[in-house]
Amino acid sequence: MESRIYQLDEAEWKRLRPDLTKGISGKSLLPGEAKLLSATLTRVEPGGEFPPHQDSYSHVLYFFEGQGEGSVGDEKYVIKPGTVAQIPAGMIHGYRNTGAGEMFLLTFNISAD
Repeated sequence: MESRIYQLDEAEWKRLRPDLTKGISGKSLLPGEAKLLSATLTRVEPGGEFPPHQDSYSHVLYFFEGQGEGSVGDEKYVIKPGTVAQIPAGMIHGYRNTGAGEMFLLTFNISAD
């Protein structure tokens, strides 16, 4: 990785997993460079959802604005600022924004390699 300083607010929001999600977009914190880790500022519109699914990589989700509900395996949880969800590779998980405003989180995807 090379050193770099940039303004994230100048990057465009890009729709995330449009085949699966509704109302979810993101801005990469490590654009084009990460092989083992990706980090994304994720925005979820009111009513937006990442339905239950599974991935071949692990996640850490840190919710810092908004409210919603999520699931990891059979466990359901309430999303509010400060909620962290650790999701092992292969585990079914999802979340949705149940609030009136946008929800924001940092999404870290960690390769199984």
